[in-house]
Amino acid sequence: MKRIATVDQGNGSAKFTLWELEHGGVRMARRRRSSRDQWSAPAGLAFVHEWSPDALAISSVAGEAARTELAQLLSTHVRGPLLEHLGAGLDNRTRTPETVGEDRLFAARGALELVGRSAVIVDAGTALTVDALCVGSSGERAAFLGGAIAPGPDLLSAALGSGAAQLYSIEPRHGVPALGRDTREALESGVCVGFLGAARELVRRVAEEAGFRSPDLVVTGGARHLLVELEAPPGGRRVEVEELVERGLLAAAGEALVQSPWIPIA
Repeated sequence: MKRIATVDQGNGSAKFTLWELEHGGVRMARRRRSSRDQWSAPAGLAFVHEWSPDALAISSVAGEAARTELAQLLSTHVRGPLLEHLGAGLDNRTRTPETVGEDRLFAARGALELVGRSAVIVDAGTALTVDALCVGSSGERAAFLGGAIAPGPDLLSAALGSGAAQLYSIEPRHGVPALGRDTREALESGVCVGFLGAARELVRRVAEEAGFRSPDLVVTGGARHLLVELEAPPGGRRVEVEELVERGLLAAAGEALVQSPWIPIA
């Protein structure tokens, strides 16, 4: 049985996932989130050594210095290759492909593995990203078309709290009323209902401007609980998955290791 670990490194935390491959299939065996304080010290990564991965792949949006630091610490815990700067296996059709964050590209690759057709990908985290994945005819490489980047709910809340003397930050939560009866409820409405409204409009416009007909909607990210009412465009289906970036990274790592899609994802 082969084991591959994937790391999705953000600015403040990293998500570690262990995948086990056996008999042509794959399953997610373990998952762990670590803060930067934890993974910036060798002892904080001891669990990776316990996992005994045969290979490890990194996706990072934390900057080259943070990526290098993490890779150096992880290199002593991996039995086989440590894969950095992987391509997502997509045709990047943006004007400046070198500026697109790896998390967006691997999320799109994860969506391709899950639905296999054109989709709008929504990642609700520190930022809200809404991106377009175009899947054409058989044999044609799937394409990342670009999308939108907007503030996530915590950023919206913090901006209100720091930008106005009489306002304050709130904890975003699902199910708040749009008609706030006091200042706290009004802030909750503006952040949470407004966040849902922004996601809805961006999904609609991105799908329309991409020229999609009935695309699927793939939702991920730590704030996706605020988007449970977000529906797929007409004719599409909604798919929600927590580890979307890691699934895309896993597929790309498999191709890099043996030059073929050897890791099917159910």
